[in-house]
Amino acid sequence: MGLTNAIEHFETLTRSPLVLARIINAFFQHLPNKDKSFLLGYLVLPIVLHPASQDFLRKARKTSSIRTFCNNRELLAGLPQRINAMRVITNLAIQNSLDCEQLKLGPDLSLDFIANKNPESILENQQKAAKNLAFIFEPYDVPAIYKLLGIKEL
Repeated sequence: MGLTNAIEHFETLTRSPLVLARIINAFFQHLPNKDKSFLLGYLVLPIVLHPASQDFLRKARKTSSIRTFCNNRELLAGLPQRINAMRVITNLAIQNSLDCEQLKLGPDLSLDFIANKNPESILENQQKAAKNLAFIFEPYDVPAIYKLLGIKEL
């Protein structure tokens, strides 16, 4: 097996929509119902999988907010490009969660958490970061979150 094949297989294992769906599920499990919350799903993986923002979110406190997140430019650097790069895998992860009846799509484009059918020991740090991201996003509506993060288009 060549080095290229090994790297491709590693990428397949670490970026599998089946595995990454757990991170998205953890986010929606802790996010109160919001209109158009489906759109927040596109922010979860690019933010949670970025090492700097994952570290910030894992250490987030009750006093942490989206404003404290946005004050750190390192956390926002390249966010639009990361969102674009992870759009397809986010779609697949959300679709997997819908198919497995772990999330439910509402008529107002809200995504509601139904049940977790996976063990939580996998991706524990990322799931904790996703949970804290939900707490940070909680007080804001979807357009305000996108505006505060400087995301102009999806």
